[in-house]
Order: sequence, then C-alpha cells, then structure tokens
Amino acid sequence: MRKIALAAKGALIGTLLMFICAGVLEASSQIYFGAIAVRNQVTSSMMVLLEWGPVEGSAPQEITSFKIYKKVGSGNFEEITTVANGLVFSGQLQAFFSESGEERQKEEIINWLGIAYPDENPGTGNFDDILHSILDPADQKYNPMQAHFLSRYSRDVARSLGLAYLDRDGVPAGSISYMITGILNDQSETGPLGRVTVDASAETILPAPQNFRQVLVSRCSVLRRQIDHGRIHLNWEVPSTPEKMPSRILTYGYDIYRMEKPVSGACSVFDLRASIPSELVKINSVPIIASGNTSEEGLDSYQAIDEGDFLQSGTALEPGTTYCYYLVARDLAGRYSATAGPEEMTVPDLEGPVMPWGIDARQEMVEDPQTQESIPKLTLVWDQVNNINYLKEYGESKNICGSS
Repeated sequence: MRKIALAAKGALIGTLLMFICAGVLEASSQIYFGAIAVRNQVTSSMMVLLEWGPVEGSAPQEITSFKIYKKVGSGNFEEITTVANGLVFSGQLQAFFSESGEERQKEEIINWLGIAYPDENPGTGNFDDILHSILDPADQKYNPMQAHFLSRYSRDVARSLGLAYLDRDGVPAGSISYMITGILNDQSETGPLGRVTVDASAETILPAPQNFRQVLVSRCSVLRRQIDHGRIHLNWEVPSTPEKMPSRILTYGYDIYRMEKPVSGACSVFDLRASIPSELVKINSVPIIASGNTSEEGLDSYQAIDEGDFLQSGTALEPGTTYCYYLVARDLAGRYSATAGPEEMTVPDLEGPVMPWGIDARQEMVEDPQTQESIPKLTLVWDQVNNINYLKEYGESKNICGSS
C-alpha cells in the first residue's frame, strides 16, 4: 500500500475541504467530497460511503480516475482504491446493486424506473440495462440533468458513474479520515482535491430540517386568495451558512408526511428514521429537491404544496380542517434525517361567496310620517343565495356539494 504522511490539522467532521493545485486544475474544476457512516442492514457491520462530484457541471475531463486514501486515528494515509472517472459497464452496475446490504437501493431504483419508464417494465432482470442506457452519454435516453440527480438519489448510481466509493471492509469504530486525489491524462497525480473525517462509531444522522412551517403565499391579496384556498404551502430552511454546508452537501432531497386523517387532538411524535407509521401518507411521489431558500413572502415563498390526492383517489383537503405534518431530509445513502415536526397546519378556507344575481332596483313613492309628504324610495332586491336558486340561475349541469 502506498502511504502518505499528512497532518490531521484542519480536518472537519462530516464536511469537506477544497484543495486546488495551482497550474493543474482551474478554480472552475472544484469538486465536493463528503462522507457518511452507514450500517450494513444485512451484516450489521459499519461502512463508510464516500461521494464526490463537481460543484457544477461535470468532473474535469483531464481527470481519468480518482485515488482514495484512508487514515485510521492518528496513523498515516494509505491508498485503498482507484475509481475510474466515468460510467462502468452494465455488469458492474448490476454487481454494485447486488452486494449484500444494497437491497433497498435496488428496490428504490426499480421503483423509480417504473415511474419514469413504465413502458420498459423494469424489474430485477432488466433494470441494469435500462439504467445503464439512461446514464450513458452515447445513448439516446441520456439526460445529463437526470443522470446528476440519480447519482445523488442512489449511492450505487454514484458508484457506477465513478463518483462514489463504499468502504465495506475494515471500518473500525472511531475517527477515520479520507482523502481524494485525481489522476490526469499524463498519469500524474494531483494534490489533495478533498479531505474529510468521519466518526465510524455510529451512523451519521443528519439534523432535522429547521423552521418547518406553513405559509400563505397570497398574503392579503383578495385577487390571489384562491391560490391558498384548499391547499397547504410548506416551507423550511435549506442550510446555507458555512457551518451548515456539510448537511447541505450530504442531503439529496426531502420527504413530507401528513396524517391521513384530520387531527382531533395533539399530534403524535414520530421518528421516521425507524419506520413510517401506517397512519401517515407521503405527499410527494419523488424526493423534493430544494436548491436554496425561497423569498420571504409572495408567490415563490414555498418549497412544497399539498393539495390532497384528488387526481389519484378523488380526495382533496377540506378547507378548515387541521392536519399534522412531518418533514425529513434524505441523505446520500438513502436514509432519513432526524424528523422535523409534528407541525399542525390548517387548510385555508378563503373562498368567498358567489356573486348575487337577479339584482333589481325598485323605485316607489312613500309618505314621510312626519311631514306627510310623498318622497321617492329606492329598494334593491336579489334572489336568496341557496342551492335551488343557484341551479335556476346557472343551469342544472352544475354540481352542488353539501345539503344546505
């Protein structure tokens, strides 16, 4: 094994450091480098997931592969593997998903393919070929944005693209440091592109998202109140300050759960990392990608919206009812963060009454009781607003909800 002696000074737990070698890589070629301690669900042994990628765009083309170095405790860095920069062949992709402990990763990617490509009928026998074609720049199915999101969604997709490594062997409890370098076209090695330290004594758990809340996007606008009526807009804080950047880098997306039935008392407290209670429903079909924080108010002041399940089951949120909501972040290993909530949120009831119809102005002369003189009187008359009169005015093709 190749050994490199480096001081541990400046190492950060669960975060990244950028090192760009002058004259080797341009500033635009920066990459992120993160680590998460995870437990193998089959063997219960501890593993460390390393992921990296470009801050924007794609990994520098002059890098043909990445070298990973590992240091346990106060020891020296030792080279543990070399990862090619690019897509592996289909058989290796399938091998990643077939490793012990990756069963959930395979199930989730097959479910995703079933939604995105239902005509392909993805299953255990063909998902690897379908997925490979999506990730292959030479294939007509290839979409660079989709490939990027999939690499964040699934650690095995990231491994297949040469953007992740799963340290499965010899992971002792305690502090472990990792370092990544690049191998260039001329076979020369760059300086450190990133270094990270992780505590492998326990699984890395992302903190609960902050400031989870309901927002009214229409504010006091009468013209826009229908935007809020019958639906709940949700917002939360996306980590943006330097000390919170490790959480943002290790976060792929967010999931929101709601109690299936309106709340009749205090909301129950759940830890969604363990299991999802049967009384909860997830309001988003795919993880919510929040690229940054929204504006403080206005039409763009929300990250997600809950309108019920009207299109699928015909059920909508009833205005005036209150529900319990829960928010979790999803990390790069596919696991949930600590749970934000419960938060009680009431479905806005902002729909005004229908405009009166059949308005008639009647003028007549009446006697003033004091002077006994005749004076004009103007009276406004309109139909009572009820279901029967509404049908008479607007036609029997209208559907009336309710009995009053």
